[in-house]
Amino acid sequence: MDFYKAFNPKVSPGLGLEATLINEDNASVVADSIAETFCTKEPNYVILEVPKIVLFEKKCLPLCKKAIKEKLGVVCVNQQTKEYVGSCVFVDMNNRDTEPYYTEKDEKLEKIEIMLKHAKEFETLHPHAKPQKNYEVIVLQSVSVNPRYSRLGIGEELIKVCIEEHPLIRNAKMILSEAINESSLKVHLKAGFNVFWQKAYEQIEKEESPKLEYLKEITKHNEKAGFEAIKNLYVMGYFKNPPLLQPSL
Repeated sequence: MDFYKAFNPKVSPGLGLEATLINEDNASVVADSIAETFCTKEPNYVILEVPKIVLFEKKCLPLCKKAIKEKLGVVCVNQQTKEYVGSCVFVDMNNRDTEPYYTEKDEKLEKIEIMLKHAKEFETLHPHAKPQKNYEVIVLQSVSVNPRYSRLGIGEELIKVCIEEHPLIRNAKMILSEAINESSLKVHLKAGFNVFWQKAYEQIEKEESPKLEYLKEITKHNEKAGFEAIKNLYVMGYFKNPPLLQPSL
């Protein structure tokens, strides 16, 4: 399977961009961009001061290599200069044909499955909130944009290109993503996602959760890191025909 899409961002229509699948030649560039984004913009990584090289080697590059095998990673470049502009990396929640990015004990996967149970539409499809086939439920794992191309709406437009044009992604029953800040939430909403699960941090404090202490630590040091306190956790879904789902508050 191959994928190619040329497009022009609405904010800068004269800028010609092209999106293709991530491959072995550009995986390191994409992984480096993802690591840079996490280390400078995501509160948890900033607060914990995770070294960029560690994140690159342990998380970002393996993620890109998995995306290459699953053909779910998309890289965007400038048509004329071929300069890296941005990327979207998706993972298949059920693919057993590649090395698992999520392990059985992975808290993120467990959290996603718990959140899926709050979506009645998905409960109807699968009572156990687990996908049964490959590429049935796809998770948008990372969106990154070259700082030189920021504030042009490229993030949301690249997401739209992927979910509307990519053969595997556009045929998924559900595309999931999550956000812990308003900026990320806005990008997803502009790209066509719907919030179907959200929980206020105040409520999380009252619950027993494997990430409770971790989330408390993030909020405790958030101001020092220069970020607004985490007020809500959001899980978003993209549907071809958006179901009427009420957020769980």
